[in-house]
Amino acid sequence: MELVLLLFLLGYVIQDAGCVILLLRILKQRSVDGLSLQSQVMYGLGTLMRVIYTFDTRLSNYTIVFVEMMVAVLLHIGILYGFFKYRYTQTSDIQSPLISWKTIIPVCSVLAYFFHPGEQYEYLQILVSLSMFIEAVGLLPQIYVNHKQGRVEYELGKYLIFMVASRIARLAFWFVMYRMGDQNIELMVADIVHTVLLADFAILFIKNKGKEVILVI
Repeated sequence: MELVLLLFLLGYVIQDAGCVILLLRILKQRSVDGLSLQSQVMYGLGTLMRVIYTFDTRLSNYTIVFVEMMVAVLLHIGILYGFFKYRYTQTSDIQSPLISWKTIIPVCSVLAYFFHPGEQYEYLQILVSLSMFIEAVGLLPQIYVNHKQGRVEYELGKYLIFMVASRIARLAFWFVMYRMGDQNIELMVADIVHTVLLADFAILFIKNKGKEVILVI
């Protein structure tokens, strides 16, 4: 497998590891309190879009890519099932209409229509951008929940660390792509935004040596 494709795959493998931590947290605590359903729904949608557009890319030549995507889909199904099973454990419905999926998905759809790889309005290319845009800002509802509650719990902190690591791998992917002459600036910016959103939580988590992080609101 080419280095550039390996980096792209590595980012999602690390993200899957984070999803394992999140799923185990839900099953262990039998609770989804402090977690955002909207963020996980958007990440799940991003994964489904990735399954669709991958068939039109060089990644489709590698069996391991489909194995990873199958694992990712199953993990997201498990997480969403956990939200359904333990829905009664959410002590409050913390959400903002400005950063909900009802706002984020339409905005990302418009952006993806105008900013996507290639010059033609091919739906698969639009889907690539849409999935990455949604992934980039899909964490906003979770960030909103944590700031409203004033904390980031230990297990969620570990999940966010893995998400940061996955973004670092993706940024390495974009660096290699840029050196090869492929300059999809809008997609690079989306991953940079995602990394910045995650970095604040990761730094706080590391500074507190893995203890529950109390956020100053």
